[in-house]
Amino acid sequence: MRWQQSMKSLPLHIKEEIKRKQVKGSQGKFCESTFKKYEKFRDLTGILYYIKFEKDSEVFWKIGITTNSLNKRWGNSFKGYKITHLYKSNVLNLYNCFKVEQRILDKYKEYRIKNNISTEILSRNVINNINEFKETINENKRSI
Repeated sequence: MRWQQSMKSLPLHIKEEIKRKQVKGSQGKFCESTFKKYEKFRDLTGILYYIKFEKDSEVFWKIGITTNSLNKRWGNSFKGYKITHLYKSNVLNLYNCFKVEQRILDKYKEYRIKNNISTEILSRNVINNINEFKETINENKRSI
């Protein structure tokens, strides 16, 4: 089994490029163009997660990718929203995380909404249990 790189091991110019993309509000930190431009980026370690945001009567769900721990990325609250960590993957490579995230977003595109927090937001809970989450990940591994 080969060792996977961490974000910390990325060359500075790649880290700065990723930060610029994020600030500009382009396609985001993890997108197909980033993986094409920086092929080694595919094998970095990441975690795919599914969380729930709640504030007053507003509720929405987010599928996402992080190279940090989920607690470090979101904690239990954000901008007044209570965050419930529903599901997270074992460590995967970032490209697999990205492909699963995109598959879920495409499959449930009628529930996709955009707000000031993220673009990977869903208006309803589309993953009902951990087995469904794991199966979606495994389906993606078989198709790559």
